[in-house]
Amino acid sequence: MKIITVFIILTAIFFLLLPILSGSTTTPTSVSATEVGVFIGGITGYWIEVVKVAYGSL
Repeated sequence: MKIITVFIILTAIFFLLLPILSGSTTTPTSVSATEVGVFIGGITGYWIEVVKVAYGSL
């Protein structure tokens, strides 16, 4: 049970950290709806682009 929890936490960190490190999105400085929306939009856009590139290279 502990291994599954650690795996889920590491996956979530990986999912959020890659777009931030690549510069696709910035971390929100406040909890306003606009900044959180930009953050989520940046993460979503990053992963959509990753999937497009992955399928395009097949």
